[in-house]
Amino acid sequence: MALVPTLDQYASKVWMLYEGEVKEVEKVKSAKNTWFTLIHVRGQRKPLALHEDWQGTIPKRGDHISVEANEAAVWFFPKHHDIVVTPKVDYEQYIVKQTIPETDMEKAMEIIRIRLRESSPDPDKRQVCGDDVYDDLADLMPDRDPRIFGVPFQKLAKRGEIHFFGYKKSVRIKVHHQTIAVWHEGLKQ
Repeated sequence: MALVPTLDQYASKVWMLYEGEVKEVEKVKSAKNTWFTLIHVRGQRKPLALHEDWQGTIPKRGDHISVEANEAAVWFFPKHHDIVVTPKVDYEQYIVKQTIPETDMEKAMEIIRIRLRESSPDPDKRQVCGDDVYDDLADLMPDRDPRIFGVPFQKLAKRGEIHFFGYKKSVRIKVHHQTIAVWHEGLKQ
């Protein structure tokens, strides 16, 4: 913990928006034996200082903060008794939720193949879309975000088993009839 030699008590009367991503949080003691929590933010030349009596939120590294502050000689000081803190997103947890285990991927691709074959006896007219397999994929992967149900289609396309044909409106009311991809069997001709 660093010892700060002086504390500028004559901060400017001009308030400005102090915001950015927190890169470091540290506690320091002023020359007057007062403890401060310093919030170092990317792109800011001085840290934000929170007095030891601070009752508001203390952000963590990676969080995004926003607060009205005034500038002193060494630090910025918050105008209000709290800071707007947007927590850092745990991307690893998000990515785990958005991946499909290989065994489920194979089952999902087989579901698509079956629906494709059932769509028409004529191989040239076989087509499938997300609406056709949604319920089966949701049953197969109930804990997964449905937005990743397109991944098996992409994998089949990379293998040359299906190709993108066009778009149509979804029949699912829950997704507000958004536009979805239609896939045909085989390589594009």
